[in-house]
This record gives sequence, C-alpha cells and structure tokens, in this order.
Amino acid sequence: MKLLILCPVYALFLYTVCVFGDVFNDRNNDLCWEGLGKSDEANMCQIKPFRTDSAISIRSEQQKVKELRNDNLTRHTIQNFRLQFLDIPTGDDLKIHELQLENELLLFEAFSGLMGYLLPGEFPIGAIRNAFRDTDSSHLWIFQVIKLEILVVLWIIFWAILSLCLPVGVMVFFCFPTNMRRLNEELSNDSLDGTRRTTEQTLGRLLHVLLILMLFPVILILAGNEEISKSISKAPLSVTTIYDDITTFIRNSNMQISFITTSSTDIALEAIRKELEDGETFLGQPYQQQLTSETGLDMALASLGNLKNETSKVSSIVSDLLGECETAKKAGKALQDEIQEMTRQLVAIQQQCTANDRPLCFTIQFSGFDITLPLNNLTTDSKIHELDRIKKNDTLNKSIDAARKRYSNIPGQLVHESTAYIADIKSLLSRKRTDVYKSTHELDVLARTLTEEVNVSQKAIFTILENAVKWDLWRWLVILAIGALVLIIWSFLICGAPCGCDVTSKTIPLLILGISLSCLISPIIWALGTVTLLLGGHGRSFICHPLYDHPNYGILGEFLDRGGILYEEPEFFFDFSSENDSVKIANVLNGCQRDQTAYQTFHIQNKFPLNKKLNYKTWDDLNTLMNNFTKAKFEVEILSTSLQINLQKLSLASAANLTDYRLQISSSISRWDLASFSDQLNSVGRQLEDTVIIRKMDNLVKRQFTDRIENHLEELYSYTTKKVTKEIGKCRPIWEIFHAGRFHVCKLIFDPLNAIAFASFFLILVFIATTPIVVKLIDIYQEGSREGGFSYSHRSSLEEREMINTLPTTWISPPPRPPTVASHVQPTRNPQPPTITYTRSSPRPRSKLSGLASRITGARSKTPQRRETLRETLRLIEPIHWKSGSTTPRSWI
Repeated sequence: MKLLILCPVYALFLYTVCVFGDVFNDRNNDLCWEGLGKSDEANMCQIKPFRTDSAISIRSEQQKVKELRNDNLTRHTIQNFRLQFLDIPTGDDLKIHELQLENELLLFEAFSGLMGYLLPGEFPIGAIRNAFRDTDSSHLWIFQVIKLEILVVLWIIFWAILSLCLPVGVMVFFCFPTNMRRLNEELSNDSLDGTRRTTEQTLGRLLHVLLILMLFPVILILAGNEEISKSISKAPLSVTTIYDDITTFIRNSNMQISFITTSSTDIALEAIRKELEDGETFLGQPYQQQLTSETGLDMALASLGNLKNETSKVSSIVSDLLGECETAKKAGKALQDEIQEMTRQLVAIQQQCTANDRPLCFTIQFSGFDITLPLNNLTTDSKIHELDRIKKNDTLNKSIDAARKRYSNIPGQLVHESTAYIADIKSLLSRKRTDVYKSTHELDVLARTLTEEVNVSQKAIFTILENAVKWDLWRWLVILAIGALVLIIWSFLICGAPCGCDVTSKTIPLLILGISLSCLISPIIWALGTVTLLLGGHGRSFICHPLYDHPNYGILGEFLDRGGILYEEPEFFFDFSSENDSVKIANVLNGCQRDQTAYQTFHIQNKFPLNKKLNYKTWDDLNTLMNNFTKAKFEVEILSTSLQINLQKLSLASAANLTDYRLQISSSISRWDLASFSDQLNSVGRQLEDTVIIRKMDNLVKRQFTDRIENHLEELYSYTTKKVTKEIGKCRPIWEIFHAGRFHVCKLIFDPLNAIAFASFFLILVFIATTPIVVKLIDIYQEGSREGGFSYSHRSSLEEREMINTLPTTWISPPPRPPTVASHVQPTRNPQPPTITYTRSSPRPRSKLSGLASRITGARSKTPQRRETLRETLRLIEPIHWKSGSTTPRSWI
C-alpha cells in the first residue's frame, strides 16, 4: 500500500504544534526546540527536545505500548465474539434398567465353578477354525474333540456305570435271595438280638441322614428348573428391551452427532456470513482503527483541522498587515510632504530672523528629515503575498476537507476493493457447509442400515425365542416330573424308614417300592445330568468365559474381528471400519465400559472425518484464499496531489522571516530551524517507506478480519470436536446391554443348568448310598419275620417287647375245640403272618409265648451254622389260636 499520506501528515502535525502554536499561543512559549538534525548512522529523523535520551526512551515506550495494544486488540476481538451454540437434546430414554438384573439372586454361580473343573480350560479356537475352514478331515477333528473332552466323556461314562449298577445290584438281590442270604450268613458272625437291633438303629439313622441329604439335590433341581423357566419366559421381553435400546442408542447418537455438527456449522458460518456482509463494521472500521493505531492518522487529520483554522488566522493577519503597510505608505508620503513644507517654512523663518537671532536660528538642523519607511521589502515579499493568497484562494481548505472525507470513507473503499475475495470466501464456506450436510446424511444412511440390521436380527432371535419358550414348557414339565418322582421315592423311603418303633406290614413294601423306583429313575437322572452338563458346562466354557474375558476378549476377537472365524472379511463392525482402520470388539467393549463416546469407540471418523470436515487448518483452498486476501494491496490515498502542493506552498510561505518588519511578531516566527525541520520530514518519509512497516500495514486485514473468521472456524471445530468426541453419544448403554445379555444367558440359564447337573449326579450318589442301607433293612425285617414267625400289627413300645422277652418259657396249649364254619373257611385264605395280641389278664397265652420263644432260642443255639426255613420252624409248633376268647383255631400255614 502506498503510504503517501504519512510525510505530509506528520509535517502538518508538527508544523501546527511547533510553529503556529508558538506564534499564537503564549502558553507554549516555554518550549524551546534545539533544532532538527539528521542522523546518518540511524538513517532516521529524531525530534530533539531538551534531552535526547528522554525522547528515545519515550519513543521506545510508545512503541511497546503500541505493540501491546495491537496484541490485546486481537485477543479482545477473539474473546468478545464467542459463538452461542445450541443445547444438545438428550434423546429417548433407555429401558435396560427396567430389567432390574441387579436384584437377581445368584444362587447357582458356585455350581458352575464346580462343574467347570471337568471342562477344557482353554477355548479350542484352533479346532473350531479348522472346522469352519475344512482344513482337517472329519476323523481328525473328531479325535481332537474327544481328546479335548476326554475328562467329560470319562465323567459321563463313570456316572452311567454307577446309575446302571444300582438297578443291577437291586435286581440281583431280589432275584437270588437265598444266595444273597447265604452270603450274608457266611460273612456275618453270630449276633444276638440286641446287636441286630443296634444295626437296625444305626442303619435307620444313616437312612434318615441320607434322606435329608436327598432333599438338597431335589430342591436344587426344582429351583434351577424354575429359574431357567422364568429366565426363558422373560427372554422375549429382555431381548425386545435390549434390541429396542440398541435402536434407541443408534438413533440418539446419530441425532446428537448430526445436530451438533449441523447446528454448530450453521451458527458459525452464519456469523461469518454476517461479518462478511457487514464489511464496514467488521473489516473497514477495524482496518481504520488499526491504521490509526499504527500511524496516528486520526491525530494528524485532527491537526489538519487545527492547521486549517490557524492558517486562516495567519492569512487574515498577513492581509491586515499588508493593508496597514499601504496605509503606512500613504501616511509616510503625507508626512514627507508636511516635513518638506516645514522645511520651506524653516528656511523662510531663518531668512526672516534679525541679526541678533540669526545665529540661533541657524543652529536648527532640519536636513535629513526625509521619511523612509522600510515597507517595500515587506510588501514585495512573495512569501507574505502567498500567505495572503491562501485566504483568497480556498484550495487548501478544500484539500484538507477532501483528505478527511477520504479517511472517513476508508471502510467503504476497503470493502469495495475486497468484494471479490469476500464472495470467494462465502462461496467456499457454503461448499464446506454442504460437505458437512452430506457427511451427516451418510451418517443417517449408516444409522438406518444399522437399524434395519438390528430389526432383522431381532425378528430372527425373537422367533427362535418364541419356539424356545414353547418347547421350554415340556422341558419344565419333564424336570418337574423327575423332581416329583424323586419326592415320591423320598416319601416311600421316609415312610418305610425306621423311627424307633416296630415295623408294620407296609414297611417292607414301601422300602422295596422306594428302591425299585430309585433304580428306575437313576438312568433318567443320569441322562438329565448329562444333558445339563453338556449344555450348561459347555455354555459356561465356550460362551460365558469369552464373554467375561475382560479386558482382552480374545475369543470374541477371534470370531468377530477382521480375519476372524465368523467375519473373516468383512469383520463384525465393517460398517465403521476402513481399509487401514479396523474396529476391534475388545476396544469397543472396553471403551463402552469406560463410557467413552460412540464417535471415538466405533471409529466413526472413518465415516464422518470431523477433522477433515470442520478443521479449517486442513482446508488448503481456504488457506490459499486467505493468503491471497491478506497479501492484496489496497490503494487508499488520503492526501491528494493538490493538497500536498498546497501544504508545500504553506510550508515555504511559513518560512518567511518577519523579525525586522512584522508589527505583531517581535521575535522569530518559530524557534525551529525550518530547513532542518524540512530535512527531518524527508527522513521520516523515507523511514515510513521501509518494507517492514509496509508489511505490517498490508497485514492489518489478516490480523483482524481473517483472525475473526479463523476464530469462528476454530471455535466451531473445537466445540464440535469436544462435544462429539468427549460428551455426546456415550456408549455406556452398549456395555450395559452387553452385560445384561451375558448376565441373562450365563447367570440365569447356564448356572442353573450346571446346578441341575450337579444335583443330578449328587442325587445318583445319594441313591447309591441309600440303596444298600434300604436293602439291609429289608433283609433285617424279613429275617425277623422268619425267625419270629410273626410280624407286628402295630408298632409296640420298647417296654412291651421287653416284657415279652421276660415271659416264662412254659407253653400250655388250650384243649382243641370242634371246628366251626370259620375254621373250614379260614384255610382257603392266603397265608398271612400270625398276629400277636398280648393281654395281661390272660395268663395262658403268656406261658405259650414263653414256650415258643424258648423253643426258637434252643433251635437257633443247636444249629448255628444252618437256620431252618419258616415252614420247618412252624412245623415244630402246634397250631395255636393267639387271640383270647376265640373258639376257632387257626392254621399257621
């Protein structure tokens, strides 16, 4: 930019202050200028007041203040024009917390840990990969599976053998009772009746303990069955909630990202557009202010106004002075005529003097009284006449007014010359806005695609779950029937178990029925345990372990990441991935657990590069346009050529020396050396044409106007980046959805399955421990019936049995009575055990009972190696009718 205004402006300013201020203002007479000089070393002009070092220090301080003011102006401009962005809508609420999974009681988690020892510790990723890719033969793959599951296979075979041993053993016992009894007799020692009763009591206590233990697996099976049924029945609702929340999260994230980018872009670009359109306020006036702060142009123009007024005063004084000179000339001429007349009169007087007075008259010297006024130099001085013509010719005033008008029109002129650049900037920003909207449209398309995929997956899963709920009813009924059957077995056994009283006719059948049913149900329970172990155990190892493998999630990555088993190409998150950037499942889960934003976690920058779309520093076309705009030179000429000529004439005219002939001024017009002062002005002009100052002046627009535009763009990018990458679209709900899914599957389904498996095998173990005890008790009861030839119709007390044992051994048979109708009918009935009814008022039955007991004891003591059968024993005893008052004898067999 041409700085033609600076040298004349400084000349006018200094001339007004130093020349006319000293001439017409007495209060400035105390200022004494030592003169102006040119420094060859510094190649610059310095105005020297009383102390040169003080001037230098003041000048340096002023320069520092100027630079600080410029910096503060830029910062103040940036800080005072902060953009007001809109509040971000929160979107729809999620429903995942309505499942209230935190209130679920984890009663079966420990059983999964116990059953987990049977299953492989490492996930067979290699075998599964080979199976999917068909790299190995089927025989080799089966061998690998068997090798991996060898412990499970052995466990299943072991419990299968145990479950089959139980019915086989019971079958052998009931099918070959004589051999089993002979084996027991050979293995047992001679025992008394008290030892047998001790054994019976011990076995009874063990049976009660085992029956109590049997309740634990039964309750565990029923509880696990109910938990699984409840979880599966709630699965459709839970899956619907999960998928709805996924859809809501996608919709909310897309809405928030699109809203923050589009609304912020609109606000920032609208602010820039208004500033571009209002160029006089945001471009011209700041440029004018900066120009003033750099050059002091406003003070110089104000001094031009003062110069105009003072010049008018000086011109008036000079005009009056010339008028007075003309009057003085006329008065001098009249005075000269009067003096000449006076001289003639004096000559006449001298001639008329008497002789006595003549010497005195001739003492008067009247020669040399010619009046000479030195006004010709004043009236003929061209500088004085130039000052007089300034008033008559109004060219100087018009030039000054034109300069001030051009200065006030700087904003409009600057905007006019910047129209092309402003139009280019507006067009470029409009294209950038269109790019942002296109990117958000791509996000909308991506969100719709994801929503459609989620809906398709939801329909498929929901259909499967509906079928699972239907079939789960049968599963629930089967396990419930098994549990009910076990409870029935438990009821039979608890009813037949000894409780301190004697046995009844139903004791042995109940025990036999209990162990028979337990033998029948053992394979069913084994099958139940095997199925639940295979489902629950493998589900825990192959599904739950990968889902709970925090923070690596290596198995999930092997399946879902790029190059994985299920998603080799593309990967699971291919919608968010690019050729050079892959979204890994572990990073997604860890990021969502830390509540990071979806933009950062899912690498949405691959689809919506925020840095490229909103960071103006990466816009090469805008940077080029800004550089061209700031480097453009604006031709702003404040002082015209006529004004400079008039100022030059005024400067020359003001150099007139009025010391000798001006009446109004008794001293030098100025205390300045005008020649030195003129040299100083030229030096100042050369200094201001230096390239550094020119570059500063040319960059005024960049420092203010472009800084404002870049500040708005920077604020847009910073605000949007902060919101998108750190605040909005938090993906913690994705983690909660993932956790709810794995919790529902693992804790509420697989853990109860493992609990049922544990309870099934434990129940088989209880059956195995219970069956020998029950068989032994049955044998004891049958042996007691064989030896005593009777059974108890009721459970007598211990005192009654002791009284029977202490009865006398004499046996007195009543006389035979004639047969009755009942005696003829009685033999046709099935043989039943005899019934004993003991009555204290009947002594005869007591003696017969004692005799029978002594005979039985004697027979047992004589033949300890071989016991006779019940029929042989009963042949030794005559038929006796045991009921007192009965007249009809009954046959024993």
